[in-house]
Amino acid sequence: GRGAKRAAKEGGVRGTALIEELSSASGLPDDMIGEELRKIVVNAGKSASEVTLDDLRVLLASYLQDVLVDAKRAFEQNPPCIATLSEPSVCRLPAPKGRPKLKRVK
Repeated sequence: GRGAKRAAKEGGVRGTALIEELSSASGLPDDMIGEELRKIVVNAGKSASEVTLDDLRVLLASYLQDVLVDAKRAFEQNPPCIATLSEPSVCRLPAPKGRPKLKRVK
């Protein structure tokens, strides 16, 4: 809000005002991003009302690293499929639990 913007101009934005400012600047739904930022801060043992920009830089860098590692692991376990017109059945999708696996059709 206005208070967060004023504080940012003064260089003293921190805590909840900082989280609100970052949420707003992200262009994503404020409530979703704000809640995620609060979780990251609290899970790191910090106070959402006292967190600084430097704190958030470190926390978000670590968070991004974790997201990238998880995405890489998921990609390696289930690589995306590139189907061609001549072989449309080369994709093997993971079968939902309780259903038979898809088989290659010739």
